[in-house]
Amino acid sequence: MNIQTKERAFPHVINTLRQKGFKVKDITYYNKGRHCLIKTDCANYYVLCKHDFFYSFNKQFPQYVEENRSGFGDSINAYYLKIANKAQAWILFVYDDGKIYLIHPKKVKELDLKRTQDKANEYLLPNFSKSIQQVNEVTYSFPLCKLKRFD
Repeated sequence: MNIQTKERAFPHVINTLRQKGFKVKDITYYNKGRHCLIKTDCANYYVLCKHDFFYSFNKQFPQYVEENRSGFGDSINAYYLKIANKAQAWILFVYDDGKIYLIHPKKVKELDLKRTQDKANEYLLPNFSKSIQQVNEVTYSFPLCKLKRFD
């Protein structure tokens, strides 16, 4: 399956949840619709659509890679990790090939592979002033070997 957009990824996840017997109760979108929190009758899932892995993981965390023999990784913004944790939601990563992987937010936090992005992102302030705020976002990373197949 080739999933290149959130318009395909989210229905794919919802269908997978239903095939597993879960009843979807509520969906809330985040990050301009690129993420969503899916609440079911059994568990909650914070879903991210990803096109690529975090290929520079080994350069960002060389000591961890050396000690654990891990190569590539992935990451989640600290703000969205906090949302997933507060909702007691498992994090699901959906990649372009349609495969769905799972990790618990507490596991991500335990690894403590945190970094602040070098390049600042610009955001309009929500006060209608049209002022721009620059933010060097904090992300939490983890090696791909910590992900489990969900589908």
